[in-house]
Amino acid sequence: MKDITVTQTRLIDKRNLDDDGRISIISLMNWIYETAVIAAMQSCGSKVLVRNTDHHDFLCRFLSGCTFLEINAKPVHTGEFSIEIQADVFARSSDHGKFLIHRTYLTAEAVDEKLHPIHIA
Repeated sequence: MKDITVTQTRLIDKRNLDDDGRISIISLMNWIYETAVIAAMQSCGSKVLVRNTDHHDFLCRFLSGCTFLEINAKPVHTGEFSIEIQADVFARSSDHGKFLIHRTYLTAEAVDEKLHPIHIA
């Protein structure tokens, strides 16, 4: 397993928040999946399919005053055919700094061009 961390930064705008100022779960999960897939592909060197997500820890969804989200994804376990990715989401603002708002774990399966499972080298 390659020791990598993929980081993506997302600008928070009104389209990503509900009326109460909470981050949209749909937007958040799309960004997490995208970052986790990149981390899995870089780590195992092949295409991957996300099979499931576990352990959603929503620490905070209220993002008033925050302007950016930082998503960090890194492999934490590699099996014969799959890889587990830990994704941490941080909110960033100029006055509050950086704080963790969400953590989840995703399992991705390495696949070939025809989407058949393959061994991870």
